[in-house]
Amino acid sequence: MRRFILFSIVGVWLFSSCNENESSTPVTEKVQLEINFDHFFNNDSILLDQSIHVSQAGDSLKFEALKFFVSEVRLLKAGGDTVKVPFYGLIDMKRPAFRKLLLSDLPAGNYSGMLFSIGIDSATNSADPNQYAPGSVLNPLVHQDMYWDWATGFIFCKVEGSYPSSSGVTNSFVFHFGFNRWKKSHLITKNFTLQPGVTALRLKADWGKMFNNPQPYDLETMGDFSHSIGDSTRIPVLFGNMTGMMSAR
Repeated sequence: MRRFILFSIVGVWLFSSCNENESSTPVTEKVQLEINFDHFFNNDSILLDQSIHVSQAGDSLKFEALKFFVSEVRLLKAGGDTVKVPFYGLIDMKRPAFRKLLLSDLPAGNYSGMLFSIGIDSATNSADPNQYAPGSVLNPLVHQDMYWDWATGFIFCKVEGSYPSSSGVTNSFVFHFGFNRWKKSHLITKNFTLQPGVTALRLKADWGKMFNNPQPYDLETMGDFSHSIGDSTRIPVLFGNMTGMMSAR
């Protein structure tokens, strides 16, 4: 009887010790960065299908689609090192679920900014998009018409809308950036600290730069349509103007 009581006491002590060890083990919380994109034309917010924005060339622009891939993300450490983030994201102003990005499993620490590309790397751009998992933004069911059927490759960026011509007729403008040469790198300068949990970062996408600086773009005289291929005048100007269009808020 005494031996049974002794074994019972030892068993209870071992069980309580195991529970204490389990409960004292810290749970590691993910380090995540949420990137929100706010779309502007100069200093005015863009409302799809509603707001009107006048370019330096005098065109009154109404945006109907702003959509682009984000890849090749690099976080810039305060000491000069970079952290590569394997990530493909999609921003689509028409769909609320695609107005921000969430980067996970990041190293905690202090950062001085970030780099990213609007577009897709050449290897992925030449691959079959149907191979990607149903939840991937590279899958056609998710990105919805960001891949050319008549050519090999993703559409890196779509800018679409309407404007009245000098004769009063409403015309459309459609600019689709694609093919490897039109992938655009953007540098964001912003001090931020990543800690366990979610850190939010707001970026300003200024589409006014695309039509205004450094070369004002006149839709009527320079053209209001391009799918990039064989284009030696329209996309090069717009692409050059896009330099510096992304900034931290």
